[in-house]
Amino acid sequence: FCDPEVKQQLVADLRTCDADQYLQAMAAIYSTGNETVLPRVRGETLFIVGSRDQRTTPEMADRAAALVPKSQVRVIPDAGHLALLDQPSRVGELMETFLAVGRLID
Repeated sequence: FCDPEVKQQLVADLRTCDADQYLQAMAAIYSTGNETVLPRVRGETLFIVGSRDQRTTPEMADRAAALVPKSQVRVIPDAGHLALLDQPSRVGELMETFLAVGRLID
């Protein structure tokens, strides 16, 4: 979904990562149990997910948010797993508002 130039830059950036460190980070992400970690989050939390994300679906974001006491979910239309690359303006607007106010108005 994202601009081809942005995708090309992301690939170039990923090539500069240390392979072992990247694999360690991915292992940590995939082995951490959200059901034990997320309920410990105490601050206001915003989950942003793309409507076309097949890796972390909007339904998965809803389930994660249900574990965080003060959280909200926003689904970005026409965005995939990397919503920030697909819809940078919309994601930026949500983040700016959330960071300024600490909450989004429904």
